[in-house]
Amino acid sequence: MTRLAIISGPSKWDFALSVFDGGVGDRRGIEFFFEGNSGGTYFLNGVKREYGNDEDWFFEGAGYLWKDVFLLHTVRGLFSTKTRKGWMEFKKPSTT
Repeated sequence: MTRLAIISGPSKWDFALSVFDGGVGDRRGIEFFFEGNSGGTYFLNGVKREYGNDEDWFFEGAGYLWKDVFLLHTVRGLFSTKTRKGWMEFKKPSTT
């Protein structure tokens, strides 16, 4: 897995809505920006509270780096809704 540092991400409200708003055909995507001037759009499937507070969250989902819009990546990471920073790991997309 490749890990990138998140340098900017969604607000707490947008982060929550990405998990709980929308159905199969109308998911709400959120944007994360990474070191090295890259970013992408992601769709979260679940979150888990970390460190016993309401600001740090483990998440899982899938999405696209903007430079590879045709490759869907499975992702997981840790994101702080207070600082809007964290990290994200990418599972290599299937080539078959």
